Amino acid sequence: MYYTFLETRNETEDTSFFSVIVGKFCFIFAQSIVSLFNSKVFTQENGFLKYDVLKDHIKNNGGSLFFFNCNQFPDFNCDNFACQGSHKTVLALNQLDKFEKIMKEKKEAFLKSGNLKSRMRLSLQSVFQSYLAANLENIETLRFRETNSHDDYLLEYTKKATELGKRPNTNASCFAYIRDSNGSDYDYFRTNTDFLNIEPCDFLQSVK
Repeated sequence: MYYTFLETRNETEDTSFFSVIVGKFCFIFAQSIVSLFNSKVFTQENGFLKYDVLKDHIKNNGGSLFFFNCNQFPDFNCDNFACQGSHKTVLALNQLDKFEKIMKEKKEAFLKSGNLKSRMRLSLQSVFQSYLAANLENIETLRFRETNSHDDYLLEYTKKATELGKRPNTNASCFAYIRDSNGSDYDYFRTNTDFLNIEPCDFLQSVK
């Protein structure tokens, strides 16, 4: 299994590489959920959810909608099939906070644009929440005290990343760092973690 880390440089800025990638993923995720919902796979004629069907669908097909699954991008061509097949995403707590904020914005935008009746809107919200809960299980979080110093941030980030890699229940065979072409913390990350099998990922640099 791969553990993937996302670019940390300027990740707090709305125009950062991290924000652009997260925004695109969240949009595709929300759009896919709405399309599934509109297909009436999960709903009865009266608008109520078929919770057993939803549960089975997430169990059997939910992986295709995991956050940061690069296969969600149209015309995306990545040759790292091992990472595509099985990976977990690692986010620092501040990255997770930003991700959740962007996801909420995308989700609410789709809910408002759907012009749904109350019951159908509640059902769609339940589908969203079910998929969100399942997906959060596929994210590892690095928790450490926030600081205004990026140098201190990187020090804590790499320290927690190393601890994660050494954790007995971490079933990681390889590590990937999704880096920005316009300045990246990848070299620092590679130097200050003891991962022997860390590799950069540049495939998402074309995302706009």
